[in-house]
Amino acid sequence: MESEGNVVEDSSTCVYLVTFLALGVLVLSVLYLIYTKRRLRKAWRRESSGGGSGGGAMLVVHCPGPATHTPCVSSFVMKLRTFLRMAYIPYVLDHTEPMGPRGLCPWVSWEGEVLTDSQLIINRLAATNDAWNLNRQLSETERAVARAFAVMVDEYLCWCLREWRIKADNGRSLAEDGGLSWYQRLLIPAYVLLRRWTLWEQGIGRHTHTQVQQSTRNVLHSLSHFLGDKPFLMGDEATEVDCSVFGQLASIVYNYTRSPYHSIITVEYPNLLQYVERVKARYWPDWDTCLLHS
Repeated sequence: MESEGNVVEDSSTCVYLVTFLALGVLVLSVLYLIYTKRRLRKAWRRESSGGGSGGGAMLVVHCPGPATHTPCVSSFVMKLRTFLRMAYIPYVLDHTEPMGPRGLCPWVSWEGEVLTDSQLIINRLAATNDAWNLNRQLSETERAVARAFAVMVDEYLCWCLREWRIKADNGRSLAEDGGLSWYQRLLIPAYVLLRRWTLWEQGIGRHTHTQVQQSTRNVLHSLSHFLGDKPFLMGDEATEVDCSVFGQLASIVYNYTRSPYHSIITVEYPNLLQYVERVKARYWPDWDTCLLHS
């Protein structure tokens, strides 16, 4: 009996020791991750303020890496990068830390500062240099219309697309097009569950997929009708709203090929497909080289 008690006691001691060591490794890993992130952000601030080896200030876009069919699976990354190309603002990419300090993607390091949220970044850049203001030729009324369309696609259409990706497609498109590593693919089911809760809290997840699909069709109809045969949404030249619209529509055309929205664009509203191809040809001539495994 005494020997059995010693065995039990030794086993308990081993369990406690293993648990303690595991917790220690976890704590050290977290501390190392925090230290690494802080060191990287200091380096990015130095580079973006002109203190790096290049000697000049550079805008650094922090975002996920390239996807199979688009330069990035995030429509908001596509929105920001399209704006930078339209405004002829040079930038470099960093994929080591895609989520910013506020948990948003994309974010940028610029002139020693950290800027988050694609629209806030665009607003800041446009206010800094008038040559970067893509809306400078628009009247106040035209700016109001453009802003309304931007909000419609950024704050409404994007949620409709997320509803299909998470509820109808169960995250399959992420596994196929997101350029994820094998261990990230293993986390997709957990991500889908978390996003389902997010969709419910936002409100779009409380509707049936049929209702959301009709809402999406209405948005695409509005875009198609307003665009008509114009080269860009507001006329002959691209403006800021085209960055938002292109970001969302390009996702449908290239990343949502199984969704009903792909056929709505390609069959019912071909002018939207032509629009996507037009923006891509003008501002993304290197599109193929920006894709995963290119």
